[in-house]
Amino acid sequence: MFTGEVVTLLVAFISGYFYARFLGPETYGIWQTAKVFINLSAVFSLSLPFVMRRDFITLQADGKTEEAHRIAHIVLTYQLIITPLVSIGLLIYAFTSITNHLLQLSVVTVALIYIAQIVGAYGNILTKGLNNYKVLRNASILSGILTLVSIPVVYFWGYTALLITTLLIAVANSLYYFIKRPIAYKLYWNNTLFKSLLFVTIPLYLQDISATIFEGIDRLIIAKYLDFKEVGLYSLASFINLPLKLFVNSLSIVLFTHLNAAFGSTVNDDVIKKHVILPQEVLCQIIPPVIGVVIALLLPAVTIFLPKYTDGVPAAQISVFATYFYLLTGFSANAMFVLNKQKISALIFFIVGVVNTVLCLVVVRLKLGISGIAGATLVAYWLFDILMIGSVFKQMQRSFGELIAYKTRQLIPILTIGLFTVLYQCIIRKYIQDAWHLSIYAESAIAVALTGIVSLPFLLKGMQKLKLIL
Repeated sequence: MFTGEVVTLLVAFISGYFYARFLGPETYGIWQTAKVFINLSAVFSLSLPFVMRRDFITLQADGKTEEAHRIAHIVLTYQLIITPLVSIGLLIYAFTSITNHLLQLSVVTVALIYIAQIVGAYGNILTKGLNNYKVLRNASILSGILTLVSIPVVYFWGYTALLITTLLIAVANSLYYFIKRPIAYKLYWNNTLFKSLLFVTIPLYLQDISATIFEGIDRLIIAKYLDFKEVGLYSLASFINLPLKLFVNSLSIVLFTHLNAAFGSTVNDDVIKKHVILPQEVLCQIIPPVIGVVIALLLPAVTIFLPKYTDGVPAAQISVFATYFYLLTGFSANAMFVLNKQKISALIFFIVGVVNTVLCLVVVRLKLGISGIAGATLVAYWLFDILMIGSVFKQMQRSFGELIAYKTRQLIPILTIGLFTVLYQCIIRKYIQDAWHLSIYAESAIAVALTGIVSLPFLLKGMQKLKLIL
């Protein structure tokens, strides 16, 4: 799994850099807005694939293979029916409501991608449920190779080529998963079974709707009330956060599968501790030092490699901290899903989504720009983390005092790094500039060294806790 994620990380990082450089902030902003529409495809799945992923492995383990296959078949059938209808609706929207030509072209492409990725997205979920990490890895490698090939194509033919190659990669991904399908893909329908799945998936579906909107609302608000260039500058943050997201998400996927297999429906504090509490504690010690180094290197790196995006650096620096809190919630969400407490998760997503939207709109009204929106998102993600882990603690029947003590321990490393970053940027860096007149590269080297010194205790403690998981 990690091998595949490393390939995905490197390719996404390299391609993202060249796309941003070739297209410029405004066109790249349109691409980032279009990607929000791609992510919205999950809204129309009714979250059935994720219920399939959870139930398939459980039924297989219980020897109920035929029942597991029926669930898989009915989920695929539903996807094949609903997705073309959604694509048609998106095409109508593109031609009747969008005036920007490039955005219109992007939404048309997204409508085609919806159809092209049906089998690929379905196969990916099914493969994860079966713990077949080799197939997942090879799919990542295939997509990675094709994405790298697309870079020179985009260089010579521009944004239209990016849209076409993205569509072709989705087709290739679906073909691969179809060839490697673990079971026969069949059309099957049973009203009783579908209703029972729908009953189970409604809370999770509400959660997914809220999560999808939650994750893209900042970019949509920027596109609506500012402009696409600001979306492009703001997207520098997502580009910088990519390595962190892929690393933590890959760990979360693996631990979720083991949590699902080991936990079942029985409340077991030891399993929750190893698959949720301990991973969070490790990441809370290891990730903040990485964030400190990223922030220290961000300005010189952007100045050298993406000079048109330097105005997005402050927002990106804030967004790194926001992403940190959001990634921690993945482990809590896994636990709530396995415990079948999606209703609680859905309510939390809704509350935090409303808070995030309101804060972003207030920031826009106050004309605080993309840095203000990044700050609003940071507050919302922090609240999200607290509510999610609080729900897990409640299910484990832990006291409020234990929760406060746990979150305080988690907060110390990131708060320390954050305060040091502010201190360095506002005071130490200015002193170094006035006293020594060093280059920006020398300043960054000093910042990284000082961050390492401040972070050393956290890194050592994180490595000790990592042994408890392994």
